Amino acid sequence: MEQQYDKISQTVHGTDSHGRSLVTVPGEEDGHSDGRGFRQHRTVCLVAVTFGLCIAAYTRLGRGPPTQLGLRTRALQLQDGLATISDAEGSLCQARLHFLFMAIDDVPHADIWQRFFADAVPCAPKIWLHCKDAEACRRNKFVQKLPRTSIVPTVPSSYCTDLVTPEEQLVRLALQTSGPADKFIIISDSSLPLKPFRVIYQELTRSGMSDLCVYPLCPMGFCRNQTWQSWFWAKGLVTKSAKSVSLPITSQFAVLNRRDARKFVEAWGPAGTRPRSNITSKWFADDLVREEPVWSMDILGESGSTVGRAQFDEVTGWATCADESILFTTLHGAVELQENASMEVPGFGMLSGDHQFWEAPQGSCRTYFSFWMWSLDDRKLETELAQDDGSVVHIGKPESGSHPLSFGTLSPKAMRMLADSEWLFARKFEASANLSGFSDIVFHEVVHE
Repeated sequence: MEQQYDKISQTVHGTDSHGRSLVTVPGEEDGHSDGRGFRQHRTVCLVAVTFGLCIAAYTRLGRGPPTQLGLRTRALQLQDGLATISDAEGSLCQARLHFLFMAIDDVPHADIWQRFFADAVPCAPKIWLHCKDAEACRRNKFVQKLPRTSIVPTVPSSYCTDLVTPEEQLVRLALQTSGPADKFIIISDSSLPLKPFRVIYQELTRSGMSDLCVYPLCPMGFCRNQTWQSWFWAKGLVTKSAKSVSLPITSQFAVLNRRDARKFVEAWGPAGTRPRSNITSKWFADDLVREEPVWSMDILGESGSTVGRAQFDEVTGWATCADESILFTTLHGAVELQENASMEVPGFGMLSGDHQFWEAPQGSCRTYFSFWMWSLDDRKLETELAQDDGSVVHIGKPESGSHPLSFGTLSPKAMRMLADSEWLFARKFEASANLSGFSDIVFHEVVHE
């Protein structure tokens, strides 16, 4: 296993297509738990092997107005207290995006992803891939078309009860080659980008915060069904003091800053280290008993401050998946959120118990998807797509359980609807979907600064 990690490290720190190496030397670090005023001191040397050139920069990262990014700029600059350097392609690189894919044996629609990454300015991304069948991934189209993809060693996973371990594997290895302002995008093999790379880059690097998409508080009134013993987000904790608190459930397809990425990795731990326990949950009128991973979390009081700790195996309520419960609870905690009240969560922002969020998400949702129980936009986009005569869209039904809306054939009109939406990515695109012309329609409008 150590040899495999060394091989990945060498791939990441090796030379680029121009024979140049990117060398990073960690320095001092002083972080604050709420993510505000986080500082990172690093010395970064871009070594041009041919010319023996080394440029060193002293970097202080703070939160403030976003730096305006130019395209193909090669000089080192200091703007708004944030240093930027030229990346290995010679363009201005303030932060790097790490795309963390989870797949079975390939990532469909490789042609679209190849076109998307071909326009990767101002800063070349890093692409990471976890596959249940790594050998098949190496043979298949995505890696063949994007050969600089780093395939990480496969770790055990299971649908719903543990998709977190492969996520941790991806994040942990990506962290080893990251800079202080980098972002980590957890993305599924059935997703596609809805904007050109430079638009997504500018949007995700505009703020130093992570982007978590928090599910609706009480979809279809589940939190009011006493038979199912549900709290907000369908899950609640009964603590040793007999107090009940809610577990915010989020989409697993989040964007993490480096501070939160580290916290997630430290909280979960490498494959094989996470304890498990038999947990009873409600699935409609039935009791569902599953062996699930167990982790510790803070409890945030009404003021947003930590008032205690609890274990996941104290959870009761509606059945959910570990990948939906893990991010908010490890990064922030379970919450004592009352109906119609709000609380400021450090490092996240305002979290509300108001009725307007019973059927609507909170936080920052970057990937569009829609389930039978709820959607991001009250089903507006899926309804418009389904009414398009030239498109085939499969809408989730009660009997389909947790399976989301999926896209089959999309007409040019439907593709423009997706491109014009507020989201940066969307899922679920079927592997056999007819998406002819997608790249030309979605990626063609690029505004140069």
